[in-house]
Amino acid sequence: HTPYTLLKLREATGDAIGANLDPSHLWWQGIDPIAAIKILGQANAIHHFHAKDTYIDQDNVNMYGLTDMQPYANVKTRAWTFRTVGYGHNPHEWGEMISALRMNGYDYVMSIEHEDPIMSIEEGFN
Repeated sequence: HTPYTLLKLREATGDAIGANLDPSHLWWQGIDPIAAIKILGQANAIHHFHAKDTYIDQDNVNMYGLTDMQPYANVKTRAWTFRTVGYGHNPHEWGEMISALRMNGYDYVMSIEHEDPIMSIEEGFN
């Protein structure tokens, strides 16, 4: 769930355990993905990366909080919604994140995980 819990797990089990770092999950928890990349990168603890975004609707956060667990289909009222890359956070933020990955030792797969409830599969990958 957090850089802390992953590092604690690695401490107990060894460095074969690593993060499948998904910035969309960090955003809806209020964690800055770039800060998490720096923390986990120092420990060489990023083993995989998911390119998936999250849109945060502040009006709905004010009502339901960041831990909103309404059904995903309730896009209009959810505090956060998984989105295609660039539809939750701007391209500059994504560029900074990709740069942080490289500068902190990650040079491997960027797996696109499409869970955008507003776009079709074709729209999400174009």
